[in-house]
Amino acid sequence: MSHGPAIARSFVACNGANLLAHFPQSAPHERLTLEYRDGAADPRNLNIHLPKFVGDLNYLPPRLLDLLEIASYVYGADRNTYRGSKSDVEYHRWSREYHFAVRVRDHDFWKQPQVVAALDDLLSFLSGNVCFRFEFDGGHSTPQANLFDAEEFALAPNPDARVILYSGGLDSLAGVVEELDHSDRDLYLVSHRSGQPATSKTQDRLLDALRRPDPARPNLRAADRLKHYRFGCSLKGERAREETQRTRFFLYSAIAFVLADLLGLDALTVYENGVTSLNFPKRQDLAQGRATRTTHPRTITALNAFFSLVAGRPFRVDTPYFWDTKTDVLKRIAALNREGLISSSVSCSKTFKVGGGGTHCGGCSQCVDRRFATWAADLQDGVEGGIYATDFLTESVADGDMRTTIKDFVRQARDFANESLDAFYTKRASDLADVYEYLGIADEEEAIDRLWGLCHRHGDQVKEAIGRMREAYDDPYTTPKVDSFLDMLRQREYLKEKDMTVDRTDPPPAEVFFSYSHADEALRDELAKSLSLMQRQGVINGWHDRRIGAGQEWKGEIDEHLNGAGVILLLVSADFLNSDYCYDVEMKRAMERHASGAARVIPVILRECDWHSSEFGKLQALPTDGKAVRGRHWHDQDEAFTIVAKGIRVAVEEWRRR
Repeated sequence: MSHGPAIARSFVACNGANLLAHFPQSAPHERLTLEYRDGAADPRNLNIHLPKFVGDLNYLPPRLLDLLEIASYVYGADRNTYRGSKSDVEYHRWSREYHFAVRVRDHDFWKQPQVVAALDDLLSFLSGNVCFRFEFDGGHSTPQANLFDAEEFALAPNPDARVILYSGGLDSLAGVVEELDHSDRDLYLVSHRSGQPATSKTQDRLLDALRRPDPARPNLRAADRLKHYRFGCSLKGERAREETQRTRFFLYSAIAFVLADLLGLDALTVYENGVTSLNFPKRQDLAQGRATRTTHPRTITALNAFFSLVAGRPFRVDTPYFWDTKTDVLKRIAALNREGLISSSVSCSKTFKVGGGGTHCGGCSQCVDRRFATWAADLQDGVEGGIYATDFLTESVADGDMRTTIKDFVRQARDFANESLDAFYTKRASDLADVYEYLGIADEEEAIDRLWGLCHRHGDQVKEAIGRMREAYDDPYTTPKVDSFLDMLRQREYLKEKDMTVDRTDPPPAEVFFSYSHADEALRDELAKSLSLMQRQGVINGWHDRRIGAGQEWKGEIDEHLNGAGVILLLVSADFLNSDYCYDVEMKRAMERHASGAARVIPVILRECDWHSSEFGKLQALPTDGKAVRGRHWHDQDEAFTIVAKGIRVAVEEWRRR
């Protein structure tokens, strides 16, 4: 008999904070201590090159120093958390609760409820985790980085400058090239150094090429205008347990924000194409933390809100390429006659797997996207030679994950190209609901139409790329190598659905039954509000007895919905335990269905009461550790209900895809 897995938790102490003082309920195996300072009480296990970064800038105010440390610790904790292999389908492995205790300098700012809530909202969506709870202690300090680490030596404001996230990939390359050609402003490029030497060399080599004098552009002054700032953060002395790096973008953007704030700017710029930003799942097992959300519109909106709080003024993250595909980005580079720089850029997410003289693994999703875009833009000649460790076009692909990545990419592009606007919307209604309201387009239909147009254009471009590939390599007198892409084309493997892990269509909404005492009706209404987004997205259909219409037989209606629900919420309080109908009828029937596997029962503890010895006391309760919503453990009731809603979403999504 399975009651469903408990949500995994990680409790993280940073800068010597007292973890047990804030989270006494944490178990030893759930605790992690992170430290980057030499000579601290805890051993150093994280490299944060904060003193060097401060030395490059001369001075950072306390709040910005705190921000860089917090972002680094979040990244370090993420890299330290193993969530299983790609074959694992248990969502509890990928989505977890994070609880941080951090010592900071500007304690009065960080302890504010709106700041803590903004961090949680941003990081939870960005990473796909259940929640990020932060407790802050004051009294933190670090020594001066150098003699110039003082406010009077701070970086001079430069309101006409632009701060750009610079990875050395195609999109950031295109943005820098266009900025150099179309403006005369100074460009401050920001990079995160994660301990991968090849990536660092790529960024530096490409920057050298950009700075080199160009006879065709004598007035460019690239060497004077391009300024590069690097921030190092990586695990010390060990390989990361997790390679997906869902929270890296928070660190990356925080570095850029710090520089923009020092320069007196109200924005920073991220060049990323829209298809990558949307990152619609290519298969259902990419739900939750598996699918990256780095430049997703909702992430950008959450960053805007959080950075505005830190800056104390409106601040935004600009994404000028959101309505471009990767092919469109490459065409931007070619339009400026700078395609010679393309081969020097690196898009690969698995450079640590590259051997020999290549710079790309050739089979990760970024490499596959780059390769098809190169052919779609008709730039393959002189750009592709020797950069891929695996040439999936003509060589056999032994790696099963790589073959799946290629087939999924083409299959999704085919769908984008063939789907009507209505089919596009119907198939991705829940994903689109997380997009269009954050685009700044007032009309929902216009937003959906533009998103469909973007994806449809991408699908057509991939088809065009395949046509060019076949024309170049598909010899009618020879048989393609087994498991090469040409072989996949010959067998039309990307048209076959049999290798998909689950049905690609969205499962139906889960029927959710509220079992509660009428004394808790106001709290039930607040919970329903917290679940309203799931209701709008078609994830759940909620029901409670106040939905019974006039003239309907109430017991029959309750029994029908109780026996038909996939998820049953027990809203627990002393009044619930005291109610004969709630406890002896609804709860007992709910537990029978839970035991048989016909439903999932989730206790939601509304008010403090003695519930642990009850029949449902063995189940994982919400909020965290079964601490009551209306209790002393939360900054406010909204925080508790948000954690409840996120936990219910995880359970519901697991139930829908069982």
